[in-house]
Amino acid sequence: MLFRSAGCYNVVVTTSAPNLTPPPASCPIGDDVEVCVPLAADFSFDIIQCNEVEFTDNSSYIATSPGHEIINWEWDFDGDGVVDATGQNPGNHTYPGGGAYTVTLTVTSQNGCQATATAIVNIGSVGAPTIILDSPVCVGIPYMHTASATNAVNLIWSFPDESAFEGSSFQHTFTSIPATNTVTVTAVDSQGCRSEEHTSE
Repeated sequence: MLFRSAGCYNVVVTTSAPNLTPPPASCPIGDDVEVCVPLAADFSFDIIQCNEVEFTDNSSYIATSPGHEIINWEWDFDGDGVVDATGQNPGNHTYPGGGAYTVTLTVTSQNGCQATATAIVNIGSVGAPTIILDSPVCVGIPYMHTASATNAVNLIWSFPDESAFEGSSFQHTFTSIPATNTVTVTAVDSQGCRSEEHTSE
């Protein structure tokens, strides 16, 4: 069992043994013991913006016992076994891309005891938009525009005539000939991750 907080706990064990003079067929037996955990590692995290995560130490120790004060914190943000940061609260960490990352915090007390806590951080990943446009396009005539992207919760359109829309499918009408014919679609996922694609009318 992994304890996330230092302290003393009452642990109860129960089982059963065959009864030599049934009935009943078995007899319950059990015992309890106090287990003190002098040091426990724990942390929390908040995803700030897409791939940026803020980590906060929540480790604890039994202050009434000498030598249990935490003096060292080691953070491994990606599960590769390499210490990426030291210090109680390392601040924000930026991940290189989407995926599930195993984060481990190891704390060490004055007397050399160690405790470890592990959690999974899921970083969002949004695919590049696939854009479908009616072509060719004539001024004054509405044309259908469609886009999609993996894991996207919103699609933001930007047109060369400075029009802007949100959504996966709609009609757009050019009222004049724009200076360029480039359309930009930005896909956004639930964590604020973005992926951008361009195409021409």
